[in-house]
Amino acid sequence: MSDPRADVALLVDFTDLRHSLCPDHQEAQEGESPPASTGEPPTATEVAQHLVRFASQVGRVALARAYADWSRCADLCREISTYNLEPVLVPGTEDGEDRSHIRMVVDALEALYTGDEPDAFVLVTGDATMLPLVQKLRADGSEVVILGPSRTVSQELKGAADRYYALEDVLG
Repeated sequence: MSDPRADVALLVDFTDLRHSLCPDHQEAQEGESPPASTGEPPTATEVAQHLVRFASQVGRVALARAYADWSRCADLCREISTYNLEPVLVPGTEDGEDRSHIRMVVDALEALYTGDEPDAFVLVTGDATMLPLVQKLRADGSEVVILGPSRTVSQELKGAADRYYALEDVLG
């Protein structure tokens, strides 16, 4: 698409993203990841900056949200906000199960049907459970761009999207 007049929704499963970038990461204890320049995973600030910049190349970013249990990493929440990426608090279940992807689906469908329908959705996830959302968004005529970690992204998800980009390439 790459139409500057197109409205774009950037929706980031930040929990999935952080686990993909830092598989051994302990959110509550470590805080921000080391800078990318040292060969380490990028910081939350760098991730937010790159994702918003990428989405703005698709069109005008009208909605930008990052989903995670931000109560465990309040400093990161403030940092990503500086790039107009709105942190959405999604507390985990009592047994620690992540529900970020569910909230992301609800917000995407809400955006689709409330009258402010984005022309394109940039979804940052590699989770195969997002396949029905991608199919629904495309069936409604929206362009769907997936940014996902190359080593863990679902092949079905890649195939269902209009375009797929390796997260590592976008963040690199």
